[in-house]
Amino acid sequence: MTRNGRVSPKSASPRTTPGPNAHPSIAGYREPSITAPPQQPNSSPAPRVDFGGAAQDGAEKAVISPLGFLGESSASAVVAELIDSMGETPTEAIYAQAEDRITESMVDKGAAVLYHLQGIEARLEEFEAWMRIGDGYLLFRQAYQVFISELWHYFRTELQAVPQERRLQYLSRVVWQNTHRPMTATSNTTIEEWANQATGRNLRWETVGLLYSAVGLRASGAVFTEQLSSHDASHPTSRMAMAKTMLRLVDECVGFSRECGSVTDLFACLIYERSPLVEWVRGDVSAEAWARFSDVCNVAVELGLHKEKHTDARTPFFLCELRIRLFEAIYVHDKYVSTYLGRPPRISYRHCVIQSPIDLCDDDVCSSPAELANILAKLNNGFVSSGKLGRATVRRAATGHFIIREEILEIVLGNPQDDVTDRIHQIREKIARHTEEMPPFIRLDPEELLDHVRSGQCFEIPGRKVTWRPLDVVLVLGLHCNMRHTDFLLERALVRRSKCDPAKLIASARSLLNLVMKATSNSGFLHGFHLYKVELVSLSKSARVDMVSLLTIRSACLLRHSHRRSLGDRAPEA
Repeated sequence: MTRNGRVSPKSASPRTTPGPNAHPSIAGYREPSITAPPQQPNSSPAPRVDFGGAAQDGAEKAVISPLGFLGESSASAVVAELIDSMGETPTEAIYAQAEDRITESMVDKGAAVLYHLQGIEARLEEFEAWMRIGDGYLLFRQAYQVFISELWHYFRTELQAVPQERRLQYLSRVVWQNTHRPMTATSNTTIEEWANQATGRNLRWETVGLLYSAVGLRASGAVFTEQLSSHDASHPTSRMAMAKTMLRLVDECVGFSRECGSVTDLFACLIYERSPLVEWVRGDVSAEAWARFSDVCNVAVELGLHKEKHTDARTPFFLCELRIRLFEAIYVHDKYVSTYLGRPPRISYRHCVIQSPIDLCDDDVCSSPAELANILAKLNNGFVSSGKLGRATVRRAATGHFIIREEILEIVLGNPQDDVTDRIHQIREKIARHTEEMPPFIRLDPEELLDHVRSGQCFEIPGRKVTWRPLDVVLVLGLHCNMRHTDFLLERALVRRSKCDPAKLIASARSLLNLVMKATSNSGFLHGFHLYKVELVSLSKSARVDMVSLLTIRSACLLRHSHRRSLGDRAPEA
């Protein structure tokens, strides 16, 4: 689309035709959850605002409400139980949210936001090209491809029948109407069918916001592990200006979605992906960043993402996996923020069912039922036995680790414990067991890995049957930095609570610093790759915190030693 409202020439992407894609062989697949303490046997799947499945025997009855997830202690759950005992089934119409009247003011505001789609077509083409060779940061690549191709197709066909001077207003009204409608799914729904409910003639504000977010995150370099163009890299001012503009537009789309009462999985993805953009533009310690991420946590609970997630009559495999990945990402980021700011976590494992993402790429998750069933049958503890590493690989390895991190934060940030030493010993045993369960390439010594990288040798990833790429090295290094940072926090908690010898604390801090410095020295092999949020936080923030702590502790030891020597020297005079 050009500035005058016309769409620039571009070959239309082939339209996706819906078709049956049942999941008979994986309908009962349930990813083992990681919880502490164990959940009760009657743990239930999460009811949704936009859909709800039939409750299983002995499970909590789903309560469909415009207020979002309502748990077992809510009045609605009691009423639903009573209605069910009477043999009645409440319909969704009882709780249906009335569609607000769409005013001209709303249409004009929406048109002003949609106008900027004219200026980011080239950026979206670059983003789409990158998506062809890599997985999405959170939402699957296939969904973005449908969003973009069907959007331009709609602009070139049906929208051309609308007079040019009214085109944006017409589109704005359509988007407002679409966003008032729920997104639905069945066990047979494909990723293309699901994504088509939010693009083209079905375009929603959540989709518009996700496209603006993708452009903003690429400009900031905060998320995508790609090499920025020389123009972007040499013009940081334009990059910041682009990120600020996209953040403003994303905020508008979030507000519009809320105004429509839309709280969907797509909205949860949008509000989460806004967080790294806010942190880059406003600062990761800003009050705005803290408040925006609080919104993310609230939406996760509102959608019921903190409950167990599995496939059912209204949840295909890809959607179940998206929810698992989304809540895991929120949970992990919450622990990063708590660690860095020294504030209590907002999401606790004690009230959640934490499930690890399966080590599958986007193509595998969105594959046909037969292909997917074959892949799942070959998993070893949730990891595939061949292929390159991906975000899901590292996230699966890190999930249990961050639950342990939260236990350490309870000691560091909570009230004094009577048996801190015993509890720390138990946590150390958990860390050891968790490490032993990891695949060989995770247990690899990262210093040895960097030595191989520096030597220029081409060698294979243990247990994956492929050679190391720069991105693979970055992912593994980020995970090991997280592990060493957790070890540092554990030792620091022991020193602070028991006032013991800080030798192990200094050693753990030095270990992390050495790894970060060694990784930084391999700039030739890792040149141009921007770590996405998890690795960025781990390699920079934790290293700075540990370096300050290490210097503080060493300075205190030297001062104490100097003071003792001074007293010793004066003792004979006394």
